[in-house]
Amino acid sequence: MEDLEEDSRTIRERLGRRGLAALALAAIIVASGVFYMYRVTPRKMGTQTDRTHSLRYDEALLDGFEAGRINLGIWNVTGAWSLSTGPRYSSSYDGCYQGSLCVWSGTVHNRESQLVLNFSVSRTFVNYASLLLNFSLWVDTNTNDVLYVDYFNNGNWNVAAQYSGLLSTTEPVNRTLNGWFLPQLELPTTTTMTRFRYLTGCCENLYRGVLIDEVGVYMVGPGSFGKVIVTGHGSDSAPLSVPVSMDDGPYFKTLTGNGFNIGLAFLASPAKHTLTVPSVFSDGSESYELVSWDDGSNSSSRLVTVPTAGNLQFTLRFVPRL
Repeated sequence: MEDLEEDSRTIRERLGRRGLAALALAAIIVASGVFYMYRVTPRKMGTQTDRTHSLRYDEALLDGFEAGRINLGIWNVTGAWSLSTGPRYSSSYDGCYQGSLCVWSGTVHNRESQLVLNFSVSRTFVNYASLLLNFSLWVDTNTNDVLYVDYFNNGNWNVAAQYSGLLSTTEPVNRTLNGWFLPQLELPTTTTMTRFRYLTGCCENLYRGVLIDEVGVYMVGPGSFGKVIVTGHGSDSAPLSVPVSMDDGPYFKTLTGNGFNIGLAFLASPAKHTLTVPSVFSDGSESYELVSWDDGSNSSSRLVTVPTAGNLQFTLRFVPRL
């Protein structure tokens, strides 16, 4: 594994980014009694974060729905959500925000349709300040048909934002990006799922519904901090979930899944820090003992120097205890 982002590509579908120049837009949009401010400036794409010197954005997941299917490994779909080639409002509105495919809410009366994204990244990213959810959105509904964007943390679903109305087919949004706009929602780091929940009524006009494209999840922290990535391996080099602690803090397990080693990332200030692993641990079915770190050290505790805005990577090797 080169780093956490490289291995996370095995559980998501990635897209190339395109350069896209757009007109500046600053407008207050009234939607179902809720005010939103959107700003569109020249940028690469909706899920590409604005990089600043004060913050760093570590990508956890990026999905643009270009595989010809909705990836059920990370999405749970109920109701009328389906793949689409984009809105068909006029010739100028044709197409998804990026690429040839996006997802569409459908136009069905009396329905609750959910598109649930399960990324469970909180246990693989430690000490980050927040989670950023980016996506591209196209909305053309009556005011009683509402898209809710929810997030799940600490055992509860919470509403982060809601959208309805003829947002993408009327000014000012319809004059930029073919009616697509680019929400960015800051969520708690304990968030493990988000969902796009579309509710329609029984009898009013359905219009063209909601389309979503380019969903990105980023972990956010101070720009000067560095990332320490730890992965675990068994005696046969297979991925192994290993408990790791930094600076005598709680233990977190490196994440593995479907034969892949996703690892664990600590965000830390540029200074010396102590990484600790148990000499022996049990996963509930078998006990393992430490053999070595990738540099040959067999100590259960070691001092590491985190570079400014840089990354360090360590691999641990454990074997079954006899």
